[in-house]
Amino acid sequence: MLYFQYNDNNGQRRLGFTIADRVDANVANIWDMVAERDSIQKMSDSTARAEAMRRWQGPRNGMPLFAQRLYIGRDQSKAAVINLSDPSGRPRLRLDGGLVRCGEPGVSR
Repeated sequence: MLYFQYNDNNGQRRLGFTIADRVDANVANIWDMVAERDSIQKMSDSTARAEAMRRWQGPRNGMPLFAQRLYIGRDQSKAAVINLSDPSGRPRLRLDGGLVRCGEPGVSR
C-alpha cells in the first residue's frame, strides 16, 4: 500500500508519505474479514465485542494485518523524519531531522 496522510489532533499535526504491507490475500480474504468484522460489531455484549475485535485485529498466521514499512514526513513536533520498519511494523531505523535544527543531525535505532 502506498498513501499520503494528514492527521490533526488538536493542533498536533503529522503528515507524510507511507509505504505499508498488508497481509496476503491467501492468508486473509478481505471480504471474509469485512463480514467477520460486521458480525462482531453487532454483538450486544460490549466486553465480548471488544475482545472479539482485539482478536480480529491481531496477526493472521503470524503476519500482522497491516505493517508500516516506510514513513517520510513530519511528526507532531514538526521534525522531519524517515522511519524504516521491519515486516512486523516495528521501527528499526529513524532519521530525525528535528535534531538538525540544533545543528546536530541524528540517527536512532
